Amino acid sequence: MALIRFKESISSDPNGILVSWNTSTHFCNWYGITCHPTLGRVTELNLQGHMLKGYISPHIGNLSYMTTFKLANNSFYGNIPLEVGRLSQLQIFRVQNNTLVGEIPLNLTHCTQLKRLYLHGNNLKGKIPTEIGLFRNIQFLNFAKNQLTGEIPSSIGNLSSITYLSLGANNLEGDIPPEICHLKSLIAVSLSMNKLSGSFPSCVFNMSSLIAIAVIINQLSGSLPPNMFLTLHNLQIFEFGGNQFSGPIPPSIANASTLTLLDLSTNNFVGRIPSLGKLQDLYHLSLAKNNLGYNSTNDLEFLKSLVNCTKLKFLSLSWNRFGGHLPNSLGNLSAQLSELYLGFNEIHGEIPEVIGNLVGLTVLSIANTHINGIIPTTFGKFTMLGLLDLAGNKLSGNIAPFIGNLSQLFHLELGANRFEGSIPPSIGNCQMLQYLDLSENNLTGTIPLELFNLTSQFYMDLSLNSLSGSIPDEVGNIHDIMLLDMSNNHISGHIPLGVGKCVMLEYLLLQGNSLQGVIPSSLASLKSITVLDLSQNHLSGSIPSFLQNLSFLQYLNVSFNVLEGEVPTKGVFGNVSVLVVNGNSKLCGGISELHLPPCPVKSPVKSEKHAKHHKFRLIVAILSVVVFLIVLSSTFAIYWSRKERKKPSLNSSTIDQLAKVSYQSLYNGTDGFSTTNLIGCGNFSSVYKGTLELEDRVVAIKVLNLQRKGAHKSFVAECNALKNIKHRNLVQILTCCSSTDYKGQEFKALIFEYMRNGSLEQWLHPTTTSVEQPRTLSLKQRLSIMIDVASALQYLHDECEQSIIHCDLKPGNVLLDDDMIAHVSDFGIARLLSTTKGITSKQSSSTLAIKGTVGYAPPEYGVGAEVSTYGDMFSLGILMLEMLTGRRPTDEMFEDGQNICNFVAISFPSKLFQILDPRLIPIEENDWNLNPDVEKCLVSLFRIGLACAMESPKERMDVVDVSSELQRIQKAFFGCGNFSSVYKGTLELEDRVVAIKVLNLQRKGAHKSFVAECNALKNIKHRNLVQILTCCSSTDYKGQEFKALIFEYMRNGSLEQWLHPTTTSVEQPRTLSLKQRLSIMIDVASALQYLHDECEQSIIHCDLKPGNVLLDDDMIAHVSDFGIARLLSTTKGITSKQSSSTLAIKGTVGYAPPEYGVGAEVSTYGDMFSLGILMLEMLTGRRPTDEMFEDGQNICNFVAISFPSKLFQILDPRLIPIEENDWNLNPDVEKCLVSLFRIGLACAMESPKERMDVVDVSSELQRIQKAFFGPRSVLGNDP
Repeated sequence: MALIRFKESISSDPNGILVSWNTSTHFCNWYGITCHPTLGRVTELNLQGHMLKGYISPHIGNLSYMTTFKLANNSFYGNIPLEVGRLSQLQIFRVQNNTLVGEIPLNLTHCTQLKRLYLHGNNLKGKIPTEIGLFRNIQFLNFAKNQLTGEIPSSIGNLSSITYLSLGANNLEGDIPPEICHLKSLIAVSLSMNKLSGSFPSCVFNMSSLIAIAVIINQLSGSLPPNMFLTLHNLQIFEFGGNQFSGPIPPSIANASTLTLLDLSTNNFVGRIPSLGKLQDLYHLSLAKNNLGYNSTNDLEFLKSLVNCTKLKFLSLSWNRFGGHLPNSLGNLSAQLSELYLGFNEIHGEIPEVIGNLVGLTVLSIANTHINGIIPTTFGKFTMLGLLDLAGNKLSGNIAPFIGNLSQLFHLELGANRFEGSIPPSIGNCQMLQYLDLSENNLTGTIPLELFNLTSQFYMDLSLNSLSGSIPDEVGNIHDIMLLDMSNNHISGHIPLGVGKCVMLEYLLLQGNSLQGVIPSSLASLKSITVLDLSQNHLSGSIPSFLQNLSFLQYLNVSFNVLEGEVPTKGVFGNVSVLVVNGNSKLCGGISELHLPPCPVKSPVKSEKHAKHHKFRLIVAILSVVVFLIVLSSTFAIYWSRKERKKPSLNSSTIDQLAKVSYQSLYNGTDGFSTTNLIGCGNFSSVYKGTLELEDRVVAIKVLNLQRKGAHKSFVAECNALKNIKHRNLVQILTCCSSTDYKGQEFKALIFEYMRNGSLEQWLHPTTTSVEQPRTLSLKQRLSIMIDVASALQYLHDECEQSIIHCDLKPGNVLLDDDMIAHVSDFGIARLLSTTKGITSKQSSSTLAIKGTVGYAPPEYGVGAEVSTYGDMFSLGILMLEMLTGRRPTDEMFEDGQNICNFVAISFPSKLFQILDPRLIPIEENDWNLNPDVEKCLVSLFRIGLACAMESPKERMDVVDVSSELQRIQKAFFGCGNFSSVYKGTLELEDRVVAIKVLNLQRKGAHKSFVAECNALKNIKHRNLVQILTCCSSTDYKGQEFKALIFEYMRNGSLEQWLHPTTTSVEQPRTLSLKQRLSIMIDVASALQYLHDECEQSIIHCDLKPGNVLLDDDMIAHVSDFGIARLLSTTKGITSKQSSSTLAIKGTVGYAPPEYGVGAEVSTYGDMFSLGILMLEMLTGRRPTDEMFEDGQNICNFVAISFPSKLFQILDPRLIPIEENDWNLNPDVEKCLVSLFRIGLACAMESPKERMDVVDVSSELQRIQKAFFGPRSVLGNDP
């Protein structure tokens, strides 16, 4: 019964692992359950890493024989139940990496047999209980990565059996208790990333069993004992960085021969560094940001001893007081050295030539020292170098052309030196270059065009040189650049129009040159510009008015040019503290603080013979009086006219981006706004169906009722909200009209896309007078609409430049297009979020008294609270509950304190069919009502609706979580694709569970997809391809054409679900080991090898991605979905392996190769690119469409920058857990990873013909598997 109660507490089981938990099977045979061999009592529950979601049932306390409890790496929430304390025989309790909250329960201490306790990676709060000392048998204790506070209790010294202790990444404070020294069995301790203070207990240095000590990023102080390392015979990891330690580095460190990682950075250590030559296993040494050295010639003598550290990969000595020359021994350091930091010291002299021996360097920084001379030619050997920083020195001579040979270079800083001559064009060969700083030198000549072929650049600083010539128009090629500084040179000519193509530009600094001509109009495209300095040039003409519309512009300097005319007054021009215009004698106007002369009023031209022609002067005077009287009378007429019907005017900047349409066009397109074309009425407007004459396009025309108070404000709000937004789930504004009607009355209208399927309101609550058969929405359709609406809100809240609150989300404002895709509409009371002190406040707006619509508006609005994103989430929750129950929140039944939330909560989760919309439970053709999965789906949807509609705003679900959770539900229960939906089902005759792929034949391309998949699958059979069992081509019960393919059912879902499980946990569950990922790579490569080389006619898959790799019961991978696969074309009887005649096959963004994007024919090379991306995704845990891959960055560049020496920085964190006794990473693991990353990069090369062949990939992967994990037949592919 306890296990049944536990199962009932699980709200989500996407992998169906609890299917076996039923009364027809003995509970000892249930998945994850182990029983005592003779007593038949439950001794182990192990459900780790299965994406389960729910709370931990208190009924587990009844499993009195339980010794092992493992729920790690799931999404369990809520508190750890107190009833755990009843498990007197419990030895292992693993619930790490969930979202558990509350305090560590004291009752746990009743489990006196406990040996392993893992609570890390949750949201636990409160103090570590002093009763922790009762765990006398505990060996492994990990409370890291929570929100624990208070001090470490001294009772921790009673854990006499403990070997591994981790309390890192919390908010612990106070001293480290000296009682920790009582732990004689302790091997590893991590207290890093807390707020611990005081001195470190010196008694710890007598604990010879210690292998690892980590206390980085705390506030510890004091000095380290000189002889501390004499007793630490086994120490491998010593991390004391980021504290306030002082004094010398203990000389006894010279004898710490077992050390592999030493981090003393960011402290106050002084003196010389002892000899470290005996530390032959050392691979990481960081002593940066201290006060080491005496600025003397022999400060760097210790480098000679480091020559013996042949495994050294990372060396940082920057930000100290080291003096003297760089010794020649530098060139004899480890051949494996990857990163070398020597900057911000007092080093002088020249860079020794022997440094070129360090050919494995990926980072070399010797910035801000006193080195001089030239860059040694041996730098040309650094073929793997990605970052070179020599800025702030006294280097001279020419910048050598061999810099262009450094093909991996992405960051080059040579600024603030004494380089001369021209900029070598060969720098243009560094195609990965993103950051270039050559400022503050003596460089001459013109700027090479080759620099502007480096399209990945985001930073270019050429300032404070003597460069001449003009700025080439090719500057527009570097469209992702954020800073462009060419100031203080001798550059002439015009500002090129191409600058306007640099749309990401934030800083444009061109001051102190000889530029001439006008400020080009193309600068209006620089929507992100923050600082613009064009001062001290020879620019002429007027200051363009568009500059006042650049909303992010915070500083503008156009001083000391020859500009003339009126200075604008809006935008940046309205703040004199961020505007400099002096030194332009012909400027006038502007705000008063500029103290510029007023601009002259144009007057009639006076004759040169004015004095001699009095009659003419008299005529002019009379005419002037007449004109004055006419103007005066007109002014009074306009004034009184406006006084009669004064309305707030719409800022022209709000709608200036929209093409205007005339009143007559709208009048004609709606038959004079006939009532037959009226399709809806709102508070401030009426909506008509109409046609735009020029486009012959059906549109929706929203005409404002300007007599209603607030209508103008509604119009302004909707324009402000819609002018800069575009999303597939928002109604698109097409144009507008601001004019007068035929009666001379003010007229305003907005024109939108016409949604043929009307509003969600009409579908949920159809009018009974309708002649048509009532239209109903299936559960699948309703879920799709929920996803669409959530996607729209996510865009409005999180992805717009300025977050937008809709304020009136309800079924009437959700419109459905021809394909039943939902579009959120009606932004009449929408609000842009307010900004306070320059920081956008996401959760609140300064606009009060926005009520929205009764029933959908959140309760806090009713008491005057500010509008917020929380309010939209409440409305979304109500909308979801209405879609599921079919009842409006204003239904008559919701009276006397009752509401739709209470109504649902009473029946949740066991009686949902009693409140479900009756239209959702007919016995239809596929009889889904009988499928138990439907109930799970409904429970999940109702739970989200309730979580969004919580009474307390801050308890409501976030839109990002809602969106991802809804998509997970859709995938789990409906398996939707581009052209099809996949159902889990059973074939009656065989009693066999299968996957049924039903084509959506209404979608364009679905028939083609069906034919393609049939052609591809009919003659192929391979253990790593999903096997087609049968098909169906018929008509359904409505007489509609029906096509379906039936496949083997893959119980372990897709690789996508394993790599990116839907969870609200801070850390993703660690579900696939490196061994498993490698096996999957081999399976996929084997499938491709079969398709490309072993079929009668080669097949190109065209859409390889994690979602199309399915995993069976044994975690063997099967490639699926051949909906856009292609058979290779045959020319003159010879099969052309590399090309196909089918064009415009895109695959999936991120996985499709770049050549497909420019119309190239599909090829086996394309599949290899997709395989490479798939491998990199499996190793990094990042999708190729991750938000970080923008502005020219992609997953290949991301990996290449860290390859091969810094792979652990980009590796999927789930592959490198710091387990209880695994503080040292196996060096073989790194070799394995380097090999796998190398193959991934080789497959994903930009040039198709440079990509690895599938045969080579397959054999190489199998070789790696055999070398690092043993033969597959021996070890298997265990999950």
